[in-house]
Amino acid sequence: MQRLPADRFPVTYYRQTDTLVTSGSEPWVGGFYPGTLLYLFEATRDSVLYHERNPRSSW
Repeated sequence: MQRLPADRFPVTYYRQTDTLVTSGSEPWVGGFYPGTLLYLFEATRDSVLYHERNPRSSW
């Protein structure tokens, strides 16, 4: 998560070129990352997942 700026969301990663593609919250995919982290947090209660999601959303 160190390569991901606080105002960006991951879209895809290309391992061959070590390229991380990101977006802002404007595109329709913007909610997938924080939403997935929230579901994972609810299932595991791993606070790392909650804190990773928290700065990227207004929830």
